[in-house]
Amino acid sequence: MSSIDPQMQKIDTSAIDTPLIGESTGELLGAMGGSIPARFEQIAGSYPQQVAIGSGSWQPTYAQLNSAANALASEVRSCCAPGSRVVLLHRLDGFLIGSILGVLKAGCVVAIFNPEDPVGRLRQNVEDVEPALISGESGTVELAAQITAPSIPVVLFAGALAFP
Repeated sequence: MSSIDPQMQKIDTSAIDTPLIGESTGELLGAMGGSIPARFEQIAGSYPQQVAIGSGSWQPTYAQLNSAANALASEVRSCCAPGSRVVLLHRLDGFLIGSILGVLKAGCVVAIFNPEDPVGRLRQNVEDVEPALISGESGTVELAAQITAPSIPVVLFAGALAFP
């Protein structure tokens, strides 16, 4: 005998396969401004002095976050072709959000690695992803150098960014 309420078994699933907007992701992105970076630019332009990230060690406004992301995008473009894969070896913090936006603004693909993972797993992930560049922060740049081949640049972007 089941202890589940019979009313709970009658879930309407008719909307599960219904797309939010249009039939494709392209139409959805088009309705939102074209891409994640484009949509972020719109929001940053509308709310420049509003706090964009309200927790962690760095709590930037939208204008500050946009400026930092633009600086990183410039750095990434100088090292990588559009479409390249870039590994971010960052802790979960506002810096990671700025780095994700910067890599996307550069037209590259983001792969986020957890610096708390074992070195062996990180090395395997680097082999699988085949990045053109690895970005680390002050606490992870040495780890980044340990997990990659000498031919893959490891860059500390924090100095080039408007991060405090």
